[in-house]
Amino acid sequence: MTTPSALYQRLQRARAAERPQDELALIDVREPGEFKQGHLLLASNAPLSRLEWLAPLLLPRRDVPIVVCAEDGADPRVLWAQRALQGWGYQAVHTLDGTLADCERAGFVLFTGFNVPSKAFGEWLEQQRETPQIAPDELATQRSSANPPLIFDCRPIDEHQQGTLPDAIHAPGVELASRVAEHITNADQAIVVHCAGRTRGIIAAQSLIDLGLPNPIATLRNGLMGWEMAGQKVETPSAAAEGHPGRPREAGPIRGRSPQAIALAQRTGAQPCTPDDATLPRGRTVYGFTVGTAEEAQTYTPPGFRHVPGGQLLQSLDDHAAVQGSRLIIHAHDPQRAALVAAYLAEMGWHDVRWFAAASTDSADVEPAVSQGPTIRHAEPDAEHWLDPATLELDEATWTLDLGSSRRYREYHLPGAHFAVRGLLPELFPAISIPPGTSRVLLTCTEGHLSAAAHEEINALTKLPVYVLAGGVNAWRAAGRPLDQKPHWLCPPVDTATTPYDASPAEREKHMRDYITWELALLEQIGQDGILMFGESGKH
Repeated sequence: MTTPSALYQRLQRARAAERPQDELALIDVREPGEFKQGHLLLASNAPLSRLEWLAPLLLPRRDVPIVVCAEDGADPRVLWAQRALQGWGYQAVHTLDGTLADCERAGFVLFTGFNVPSKAFGEWLEQQRETPQIAPDELATQRSSANPPLIFDCRPIDEHQQGTLPDAIHAPGVELASRVAEHITNADQAIVVHCAGRTRGIIAAQSLIDLGLPNPIATLRNGLMGWEMAGQKVETPSAAAEGHPGRPREAGPIRGRSPQAIALAQRTGAQPCTPDDATLPRGRTVYGFTVGTAEEAQTYTPPGFRHVPGGQLLQSLDDHAAVQGSRLIIHAHDPQRAALVAAYLAEMGWHDVRWFAAASTDSADVEPAVSQGPTIRHAEPDAEHWLDPATLELDEATWTLDLGSSRRYREYHLPGAHFAVRGLLPELFPAISIPPGTSRVLLTCTEGHLSAAAHEEINALTKLPVYVLAGGVNAWRAAGRPLDQKPHWLCPPVDTATTPYDASPAEREKHMRDYITWELALLEQIGQDGILMFGESGKH
C-alpha cells in the first residue's frame, strides 16, 4: 500500500519528469457521480464498472507504477480493481492507504467536479494572456450594429445542436483557427468565441490571438451559461442560410498560420518529432493522439494513435492520459493544429510533448511509436445464454437487471427492469430480494457489451441461470418491442454526474451560477495543492 504522504512526494517527482522511472498513474475507481463529490487533483476517473475498457487506453504500459484509490482505501472496489489489473498483466499495482481525509492531512487539496487540471489551465491562460472577454448584454447590442461580430461555437457538434447563440458558426476547438478566415469580411470585424462555460471558449479565443489574427477577438464571458443567465435567447441551430434545414452552419476549411503555431510550440517547449521517435523509448509511457476532424482520422491515423478532437483533448486531458510524467505525441494533418495543441499541453505543465503533421503514411517523415495497452478479452456467455430481443417474451419468472446508463434508463428500459451499477453489484446483490417464482435473471445494458462482460461475475452471485439480451436495449428498441419508464432503482444513479443542464428549469440558473463560481475558484485551489504548475513555472 502507498501512504498519502508517499503519494504526494511521488506525484511531485512525476510532475517534475526528471527521470523516466518516476512515472506514476493515480486512478480513482469510483463511479463518476461519486468522483465528482471529491477527489485528488491528478486522479483519473476509471470506474470499476468499465475498467477493462479504460485500462488499455489510460494505462498503455503494463509495467508503469499505478496507485488505485477511492474515497476510502477500504472500499472493496479498490482491491477488486487491483486484482483485475494484475490479472491483465499490470506489474506494479498499489493501493492508497487510508481515506481522502487522510490525504488532506498529508497536504493534498480535495477537488470537486471533473477535468480540474484542464479547466484550471483555462483560467490560468486567461489571466496570463489577459484574454479579452465580452459581456452577454454587450454582445447582444453589437449584434445589431452595422458591423456585427462573427460568433463561433467551439463545442463538439452534439453540444452545438442542443442550443447555441443566434447566428453562431460551428467550428470546434482548434478547428476554429483553421476555419475562421473565410468568414471575416473586414479587418475591423470582431470575433467572439463561446463554449458552454469558460474553458474551451478561452482557449479557442486565445489561440486566434496567439496565431496573430489581427481582428478584435474575445471570448463570451461565462459562455452559453452566461448568455442564458443574462436572459438572452438560445437557438437550436439550423442552416436556413445554407439551404439545408437541420444542419448547423459550419465554418469552412482555411489553413495558413502554421509558422505562428510552430513558433508558439517552440516557445512553450513542445518539440517536433524526429526519426528517433520511431523507436519506443524503454521504460517510458508514450501516448499518441490525432487531433483533427473525424473525417481526417478515418483517412489517416498513425498506427496506435487515438482520435480525440484537439479542443476536447485540452478540455479533458485526464480522461485520456493517466500517467504523470509520460510523453504526449500530437498528430494532425497540418502543422498548425498539431503544433498548437502541443503548445498548450506544454503550457499545461506537461514536460514531454512532441508533435508531427502528416496526411498519409507516405507523407510522414516519421511515424512515432506509441505505447500499446493490453488486449483484454471478456469471458463471453455460452451461446445458449444469449437471448434474441426479437423473440424473447418477458414473463413474471424473468427478473431483469439493467446495467446501462442511468440517463437512458430514465428515458426508457425493458418493462420491469431494475437499474444497478455494475461496480457496486458484489455488495448490492446479496441484499437484493428477487421475487419468489423467478426462474431466470436477464442482464441488459444499452448495447449489450457491459451486460455480457458482467455475466460471469453475476452468475457467481446467484443460483438462478443468468442470460444476456443480445444487442441490449438498443436492439430491443429497434425490434419494436415495448419499453417502460417506471424506475426500479437498486442503487443511486452514480454512474453519471449531473450538469447544470440536467437541472429543472426552475433550478437551472442556480446550478449555472454554482458551476461558474466553482470554475473561477480552481486556480487558487491548485495553488494551495502545490503539485501542478502551469507555464514556465511548471518546468523544473
